[in-house]
Amino acid sequence: MIIKKKESSFLTSSITIKDKDAGTEDFELKCIQESFIEKNLQDKVLFKSKCNLFIFNKKKKKYEERGTGDIMINIEKKTNMVKVVMIRETISRFGCHHYINPKHKLIKNNNIKNGWVWCTTEDTVEDDNEKTKFYLVKFDNEDDTKKFKEEYEKGMEDNKKLLEKQ
Repeated sequence: MIIKKKESSFLTSSITIKDKDAGTEDFELKCIQESFIEKNLQDKVLFKSKCNLFIFNKKKKKYEERGTGDIMINIEKKTNMVKVVMIRETISRFGCHHYINPKHKLIKNNNIKNGWVWCTTEDTVEDDNEKTKFYLVKFDNEDDTKKFKEEYEKGMEDNKKLLEKQ
């Protein structure tokens, strides 16, 4: 299958990519996510750090590793809403992507050093039946852990104010 990318002002011609290894859906999803990453470099980044992200599997009743990569708290340029985005390294796919819901507080995980847990009902990463998702993030150091908490809680307040105006 041949997929033609859009013209870029940085290129003299369009690039044709042949999809050999990945399935078509996986390849198209990766293209969408790469486009998203480029677009969101325009968002104001409030926090960015390496992390390990886990997602709670309700059937197995345990957290499973979602991936390692950069987690960011951004202000979306169009809406001014604050969101959490995690991009898994090596595969450049989302680990999570959602606005911070003012109703869902950040909870310290006492079992894992430098870990936080939160819940979301707005995550757009997977199209599954699980509307409510629980995430656990683990940082390498206390500074990143504290900064994440500060920015997450500021994001809750900022989003609450924006939603009250609507």
